[in-house]
Amino acid sequence: MGGFLILIGLLGIIVFIIMAIVSVFKRTGKAKKRLLLAVGCFVVMFIGGALMPDGKETTSSESKVQDKKDTSDEKAEAKVKAEAEAKAKAEAKVKAEAEAKAKEEAEAQRLAEEKKKQEEEAARLAAEQERIRKEEEAKALAAAEEERKRQEAEAQAAAQQQATNVYFKNCDAVRAAGVAPIRQGQPGYAKHLDRDGDGIGCDK
Repeated sequence: MGGFLILIGLLGIIVFIIMAIVSVFKRTGKAKKRLLLAVGCFVVMFIGGALMPDGKETTSSESKVQDKKDTSDEKAEAKVKAEAEAKAKAEAKVKAEAEAKAKEEAEAQRLAEEKKKQEEEAARLAAEQERIRKEEEAKALAAAEEERKRQEAEAQAAAQQQATNVYFKNCDAVRAAGVAPIRQGQPGYAKHLDRDGDGIGCDK
């Protein structure tokens, strides 16, 4: 703004001085008026000079502009750095979470496999115990059957022995023993007790 006023004022001074000189030579009587206008242009030029900033102000303004620019650059750099740090932290967090999740999954898989092995071992032991129990039951049944057969054999042998040892002299002895009539195959049966040979002794 100041430079524009100086330029206008300088041009006005030059123009009006030239016109005043021309008026003097032509004697038009306008020379004084044009000199006053030249003075006015000088005043305008002076005002423009007053409005012009001096070197210190310009330097100060430039310094302020530079400081603002530097501050802006610093803020931009700080912002970029902060964003980079935030991004790095976010990536580190994601990586840590992924590692933690992978570790948890691995631990869960290990526990599941260990549990499966324990269940398989428990099932194997149960099957082994069931097999042993069945074998013991089978052995016990076999032993009981053998004992029953042995006892039957002993009882049969004792009955045969008893049948061999029992002897009745006559039917009176049979009746006295309370086994009359006596049939063939019973202890004490003999042919002399069954005179009609029908297999029943002392029936009469």
